[in-house]
Formats: sequence, C-alpha cells, structure tokens
Amino acid sequence: MTRNADGSFSYTFTPSTFYNTSNIDRIGMLVKAKDGTGDKKTQDYVTEVGGYQVTLTSPVSEVTILDPGTTLNITAVASFASDFSLSLNGSTIDEQFNTSQYTFNYTPQTASNNFTLTATDGNEIKTLAFSAYQLPQVELAPLPTGLQDGININPTDPTKVTLVLYAPGKEFVHIIGDFNDWTVSDSFLMKKDAAQDRFWLEISNLTPQFNHLFQYLVEYTINIADPYATLVLDGYGNDDFIGTEVYPDLPVYPEGQTEAVTVLRTGDAPYPWQVTDFVPEPKEKLVIYELLVRDFDERHSFAAVEERLDYLESLGVNAIELMPVNEFDGNESWGYNPSFHMALDKYYGNADALKSLIDACHARGIAVLLDVVYNHGTGQHPYYRLWNSCNGCTGGQATAENPFFNTTATHTYSVFNDFNHQSQATRDYVNRTVQYWIEEFHIDGMRWDLTKGFTQNCDPSDYNCTNGPQPDRIEVLKQYADTQWNSDSDFLVIFEHLGEIAEESQWANYRIDEGKGILLWNKQTGPYNEATMGYHDGGKSNFGGVSWKVKGFDQPSGISYMESHDEERLMYKNLNFGNSSGNYSAKSLSTALKRMQAAGAFFFTVPGPKMLWQFGELGYDYSID
Repeated sequence: MTRNADGSFSYTFTPSTFYNTSNIDRIGMLVKAKDGTGDKKTQDYVTEVGGYQVTLTSPVSEVTILDPGTTLNITAVASFASDFSLSLNGSTIDEQFNTSQYTFNYTPQTASNNFTLTATDGNEIKTLAFSAYQLPQVELAPLPTGLQDGININPTDPTKVTLVLYAPGKEFVHIIGDFNDWTVSDSFLMKKDAAQDRFWLEISNLTPQFNHLFQYLVEYTINIADPYATLVLDGYGNDDFIGTEVYPDLPVYPEGQTEAVTVLRTGDAPYPWQVTDFVPEPKEKLVIYELLVRDFDERHSFAAVEERLDYLESLGVNAIELMPVNEFDGNESWGYNPSFHMALDKYYGNADALKSLIDACHARGIAVLLDVVYNHGTGQHPYYRLWNSCNGCTGGQATAENPFFNTTATHTYSVFNDFNHQSQATRDYVNRTVQYWIEEFHIDGMRWDLTKGFTQNCDPSDYNCTNGPQPDRIEVLKQYADTQWNSDSDFLVIFEHLGEIAEESQWANYRIDEGKGILLWNKQTGPYNEATMGYHDGGKSNFGGVSWKVKGFDQPSGISYMESHDEERLMYKNLNFGNSSGNYSAKSLSTALKRMQAAGAFFFTVPGPKMLWQFGELGYDYSID
C-alpha cells in the first residue's frame, strides 16, 4: 500500500485484472500491518461491486460533527437512474425521482440527527445510514471533592451515582443507557473539569438493587464501558453461552448496542463474611495449588471449586492460586488477555460465588491468591480504544496521545497492548484496581504476571536489555507492593519475573525488616523433568536450585515449582521421551508414576514455599497443547 500525505494508506487495482476473472459482484478484504504476520489486522470487509450500486459521496464519514447552524451537504451516486428518499430520525424530509445523482443540503435543528437514504431502481433497494451531530456546549465545572474515577455511589441515597471518566484530549462525552433509552441527550452531557482532564455527571432516579446498563459515548464516535466497572456485559455474544447454573440472573445485553456495557447496581447489602480474621501461613510454609477454574472442574465455576475443597485440603495445600478471573476476551481462556481489570469474568460465576469460595477456604486455613495481568490489555480495553489509530476499534495501535499504553512495546515479551508503567495514569489505574480486589474480596495475595514487561527502557528485539536489571521497573513494582501492603499488611506479593538474582533480590529484601519482602517464582521444571525422564548429561537434572539458598536469596523468597500452567506436563514428557536401560523404562506408566513420587520426595521436603500445578499430584499426562 502507498502511504498518503494525510497519514492514510491506499492501493489501487482493477478487479478483473487483479483476480484474473470477470463478473465480480463482491470483494472481501482485510488489511494487515508489517509483513502480514501477527494480530495487527482489520476486520473482514465485504464490498459490493458491479450490478446495482449506490454510494454515499458526502458526508464521507459515518458520523459527522457540525458546529451549530452548519449545513450538511448530502450527495450520492447510483449506477442506474433511481428514486431516492431521505429520512431524518424516522421521518421523511426529501424525495427525488429518476436520477443517478442525488444531492440535498440540510441544516440540523437538533443535537442528534440520524439519517437514512434509500434508493431503488425498481428492482433492488439500497439503504445507507449516517449521522450528524451538533458540537455540544459543554459545561465547565470542577470535579466535586471526594470523587474517584468510575462509579461513585451516593452513600446516603441509592437512587443517585456520580460517574467520572478520565479522558485527556477529549472534548465532550455523553452517557447513554437504559435510563435514557440509549439516546444522545444534552441532559446526559457530562460536565468537564479541564484542569483534571475529567468528565463527570450525577445520575438520579435510579432503581436500587436493579441492573442498570450504560456506556460512555465519547465525541459521538467511541462507546465504551466504564474502565472501572465491576461487571460488564459482552458485546460479542459470549454471554449467551453462560448457563444459569454458573451465573444466575445474568443481565441481558441490550439490543442495538455494540461493545461492552457497564452494569450499575446500587443498594445491595454487603456480603456476610463468616471469617474476618484470617492470616495466611508464613511464607516459608506455603504450599500453593495453582488451578484454572475452567479446567479444574467441568462446570467451570467458583461453586464447583468450593465443592472440591475437601480434596484440596486432603492434599495438604494451604493456599490456592486462581489463574486470572477478571474480565477477559471471550469465555474459553487462560485469562491472560484482560479487557477489564476490575470486573469479574462471568464465565466462572458471580461475585458472591467467589466470595463464598474465599470464605470457605479461609475457614479451612487455606489462603486464596489471584493471578493478575498488568503488563498489557486487549483491544477491548476502554483506555486502549479511546486513543488508538482506528478511532475506537479493537485493533489498530495505541497513539502517542494514549496516557496508558505504549505505541510499541518497550520489552521483548509483549502480547496485546503494552502498558506504560512510568505514566501516572497507569499507576493510578493499577493501584485502584489492586486495592479493589483486596478490600472487596478479602484475597490473601497476588501473583503478578510477566513483570519483566514493566520497564520503559528496552527495545522489542533487545532480550539482553529486557532480561537485565532495570531500575524503573524495580521502583514501580516496589510501589505496587506498597499499595498491596497498605490494604493488607499480611498480603502475599508474588512476581513472575524469572530473571536475574541481582534484580529479584532487591524485591525479595524489600521491607524485609518489617517482616515483608516479595516472593518470586522459581522455575525448576527443566531439571526436575530431566530427573523424572532419567537424564543427567552435563548435570542437567541437578535440581539444587529448588533451595532458596542455592538460588541465591537471603531468605525463603523463591516459590519453587516443578510444573506451572506455562510448562509442558512432566508426565507427558516422561511417557513420550523418557530414558530407558535394559528392561527399565521411564516411559512405562507405573515406572513414570514412581519417578514422579520420587521427585515429590525431593521437592516438598526442601525448606521454603512450594507450588503444585493442578492434577500434578495425579501424574497429569495431557500435553499443554
């Protein structure tokens, strides 16, 4: 494609030559970035060509924003003489007959103007829809004190909330929802605090204990759910596959809307916690069971996990670590594709079901840890969509104006869209959402995914830089640890860094004189699996690194594991790649299981925190793939 002076790209071709065929009436296409690999691509677009066609030539955009009193020029071209009819908000305002060139000028009288242009040649009918909005007069007003970004419920009046949206560089924002029939109205035009780059508005006449639904409509073109929503409805139909046995009374996605929708409730009673004084086991005594709710039980629910606590307790574990449970794209996922960091993903159940699981664990002396993903967000993330190259789509690329996401990743392990953790906006967002999970759900710890990505110092292709110590991520991750300990002084802070001891030890020893310190994942999959398979060439089955002393820590800071969600299963490799000598073979099922038992004896007995991947205790032999 050719780069044009206005920043767009174009490619010109003759269809019959390009496709080497004739009688073409439809062309399907998508556009990919760079060399055509990866996920940087548009949606599929299908264009009708040949036959009877009608094209809107003005306005060129689906949405046009006009100054009050400005005339909108509407023109269209038909391939044959046609009869045209133009309607505005459902009422006909112009008709023209037997012409292939349609033109009409209209000066909008209202803020919201939705047009439909219909044309027919007597046989076929073509319909074109577009909108024109008047530039609204935004009221400038300071943000009332005590409010924070997102939904602020009135503590004395459950019929009122104040909504706050941080949106630097944006000119105006409307609120659309079930309380105004999803229509654009100046009554729901948010006020602007220009000094704080925030829009805000109090909403009244809400019904307590009712599922109200809303979105922010930013400059008429981008509709987003609240970035701090605690429950969102999916705009892609995934909610339809969540049964009532998992999520009773799930609200229905509103017809006619697109993208995620915020669920707003007021007046609910707080959850009646039964255990309010739980303290997890000391770090050095932790035995963690990592599980994916989706796969741990076929019912894929928090309630199903709670029903299995007898089994988990019988294993001797004193903590369970749930792979990410915040809202992620789709339903079937490991959860490392987060779209809303403060919303609970509905595929596993509702908030009360998770709280019930945590309460039941605490009653048994079992801590609950959450896997959290703050390295990146998907294209559905509201803060990504507000500032990207495709004006609110879920693809494209973050623009330089985005206060949360880097235009390109600043490390070598990037997936999706990379957060800039040196931005105060990102830090505020992370701290706020982290506090919510601790205080609302009484969780006992967090495992931070891919902490190597928290630097701004590296090039996407420079592995040495990413893997080496980086002062900026050491500093910001200590700040995030402080946030967690401010909410719960006994909180277990865990990083998946898998890096150099020179960097990891700085976190391990952070505030250690106060009895704190950060825990680090200590991967020992390679040497243990070599041992279970029966190989030791070059000392590769030396699993001495399971010891925090051998690892190089000053105290028991390494959470050692033989398996995790990221590693090929030990038993799978035993059975497929095990060594043999004479009649003795590690590929034999009974022998492989005995070797796993032996590995356990040389694993759990070593002092320090340990982690067990789900079903590892059963010799789980399904491949990671």
